[in-house]
Amino acid sequence: MDTTEVEAPGAEVETPGTEAETHGVEAETSRAKAKTPGAEAKMPAITFLDMTDDDGDAAGPVSVLEAVKKLIIDAKKYKSFTSLFYLTSLKQFIDLWGKYKLSPRIKAPMVNASHVVAASVGKGPYMV
Repeated sequence: MDTTEVEAPGAEVETPGTEAETHGVEAETSRAKAKTPGAEAKMPAITFLDMTDDDGDAAGPVSVLEAVKKLIIDAKKYKSFTSLFYLTSLKQFIDLWGKYKLSPRIKAPMVNASHVVAASVGKGPYMV
């Protein structure tokens, strides 16, 4: 049975036959740290350039509805009526479309939701 070990970020991974090379890199970095004050905060170039290491600083996925709600809050803060009108219509469309998708009797939920929202704000079928 093969065991897998998980190492801490920044740790060197040794493979068979590269022990001498790895120890040489460690010795060079330790000498560089000893020579320069404050070098402890710097990361070695090998760790920095490792593309397989996940930093975990990427933003997680945000739903469209949550993004629209944040934009509505901003539009209210800056008192932008036109943006608020379109964002509110978009939020209503997303909510209605979600409800229409659950109903098996509605054949084209996206089109029907669009027409209902446009009619509710007094616009034509294409918000014109």
